[in-house]
Amino acid sequence: MTQWEYFSVRINTEFEGSKETHFETFKKRDQRIEHTFAEMGKDGWELVGFLPLAGLAPSRNSWICHAVFKRPSERK
Repeated sequence: MTQWEYFSVRINTEFEGSKETHFETFKKRDQRIEHTFAEMGKDGWELVGFLPLAGLAPSRNSWICHAVFKRPSERK
C-alpha cells in the first residue's frame, strides 16, 4: 500500500481596495502563488485540498487558506 507524506502552504488571499488600484500588487501575488504551486509539482507534490483557516465564520484570519499537498513517501 502506498504511504503518503503531506505538506501545507499558508496562503493569504486578502483583497482590499479596487482591482484597478491594486492590480499589479495582486498580479504579483498571484504569480508568486502560481510559482509556488509549480515548484511543488516539480518536486512531486500534488495539490489535494485548499482549506480556509477560519472556517465559515468571518474573522481577522478569514483570508488565510492552507493549500495541502501530498506525494508518495520515500520512507519504506
